[in-house]
Amino acid sequence: MVLILDEFLKIPYNAKRYPRKKRVIDVFKGANCQLFVYEFLRCNGYDIPFDYRSSGLWEDQKFTKRVKSLKPFDILFFNKTSNSYGAHLGIYIGSDKVIHLSRVAGYAAVWGMEEFKKYDRYKYFLGAKRLKQKKV
Repeated sequence: MVLILDEFLKIPYNAKRYPRKKRVIDVFKGANCQLFVYEFLRCNGYDIPFDYRSSGLWEDQKFTKRVKSLKPFDILFFNKTSNSYGAHLGIYIGSDKVIHLSRVAGYAAVWGMEEFKKYDRYKYFLGAKRLKQKKV
């Protein structure tokens, strides 16, 4: 079961607040999509031992694997092209729904998969990655 705390839906988008090595950032004061995804997974019982940006996460094989069929907690990648650099991340929560934090919405939001196609910057679905480790 996916746990969505009300506080997550109040997180404002801030492009300057992204994952950085050895730097703790309080996502509830603002975050980018990667930071949001990692904190969402942590709050749902996952250990995230990395601080990748989109392209680094897409290429990672140590902690994640690419998947074709979606399950809750899979990390989804959207972009304006098939390039993973600068891709937008969201978390699949089931029933064709994705929770994500975007510049377009301004705050965290839950969208259907089809809704991403309405925006040029998110129209291309690159695919999904699943964490290899189980919940802690």
